[in-house]
Amino acid sequence: MLLLKITVLVDNTVLKPRGLKGEHCLSILIEKDNKKILFDTGQSDILIENANKLGIDLDFDAIVISHGHYDHTGGLKKVLEISSTKVFIHKEAFRNRYAEEPFKGFIGIPFKKRS
Repeated sequence: MLLLKITVLVDNTVLKPRGLKGEHCLSILIEKDNKKILFDTGQSDILIENANKLGIDLDFDAIVISHGHYDHTGGLKKVLEISSTKVFIHKEAFRNRYAEEPFKGFIGIPFKKRS
């Protein structure tokens, strides 16, 4: 019996033997009872490339964004170009966010919120 299946689509680790790419980010697919939830989207569209290599259909039941940093939201725009999935994100995630040394600069969501 499958209770819960978790697949890391992209994170800081590069899995070269499987042909997957990595980057400073996080994106995880959670599956249970034929439901698919995408948790975070990484910082680019690498999650789409890795999902395709793993044979994972990008038709999600929901997308959940943990917080408003670029490395958790950067792939969202590309995912929504191919999927009309409902997104769950706290309104505070859209606040401007900045880091101090050594990662000085803007670290928030890399696109504007639609109304």
